[in-house]
Amino acid sequence: MAALKAKDEIQLVEAWNPVPDKADIVLPLPCGIGMVMRVAAVPAQGFLWDMESRFGCDHCDDPDRGYYDARRDMALAAPFTAEDLPESWRSRLPKGQHHFYLIGKYEVSRLQWRAVMRNSCPNQDEPLTPNDALPVTELSWYEAVEFSAQYTAWLLAKDPRSLPHFKGDARNVGFLRLPTEAEWEYAARGGHMVSRQSLNQEDFFPRANGDNYADYAVFRPENAARIEEKPLRIGSRRPNPLGLHDTAGNVAEMTLDLFRFSLGGRLHGAAGGFVRKGGSFLSGQAEIMPGRREEVAFFQADGPVRAKDLGFRLVLSGINTPGGRRPELLRKEWRKAGEQP
Repeated sequence: MAALKAKDEIQLVEAWNPVPDKADIVLPLPCGIGMVMRVAAVPAQGFLWDMESRFGCDHCDDPDRGYYDARRDMALAAPFTAEDLPESWRSRLPKGQHHFYLIGKYEVSRLQWRAVMRNSCPNQDEPLTPNDALPVTELSWYEAVEFSAQYTAWLLAKDPRSLPHFKGDARNVGFLRLPTEAEWEYAARGGHMVSRQSLNQEDFFPRANGDNYADYAVFRPENAARIEEKPLRIGSRRPNPLGLHDTAGNVAEMTLDLFRFSLGGRLHGAAGGFVRKGGSFLSGQAEIMPGRREEVAFFQADGPVRAKDLGFRLVLSGINTPGGRRPELLRKEWRKAGEQP
């Protein structure tokens, strides 16, 4: 009979990939762990084509918040073709005409944070604890950006073949960063694994019959008998159709984008703080909808803004204008677009 695991014991994998799956793409990290990514495929008819969608939500339970959340036209594209991705990844790609980016399967954990930012691996002096499996919080937007920069630099130094390389271009490679709001929301709604109707009309992603929001999200349901006072471990709830965990609830997530009002079906011109998405363990049901958005200041009077319920996940992307065959393809598409009536 196997020995019972003590309450304060945790396996290393629980702090970086507690729910492994054959569709996972794992980038190496210090300490012999990894960063698990999932492919997000965007329909593509060329490099100058993008997918138009209506992101946001119709009411998000409060019509007076329409200038925050109202559905608006947004466009999404991705930089990588199948040829730009490592051959071992290509079996995870859907059929059809798509371009690709990758997005973190989980929120970045405390273990992953300390492995990159502190070069600290679990040992006798600093053992692995259950807290290492929690999403990292209490950090500023700038610190999240610095994590993405340091991690990319580490990969380039230690395992450059683990990053996409644009075909025919020896200079430009993929890099890690915070997701744009459109990248985050597309993936949180289920990405290419759900229908266009669902993307444009549903306020949540499709759920199996009988599933509750609480099966997918750590949040504060009304009249709940038990309320979480802190986030749970990464991957503690079911994944969305794209295989991502905790895009709803647990901790809210930073994006790369600046907050702009949603007015008249478009984004307003005034750029403010950054956009926070997904809601947290402190949020009600309306706040965990993928279209819900909040503005967060980069700084307040006491310094950079940090919060106990705010973390992040990464995307793996690249530039729009690499070398190789891409410049000529872009010119051809541009000339063809000019010929259209």
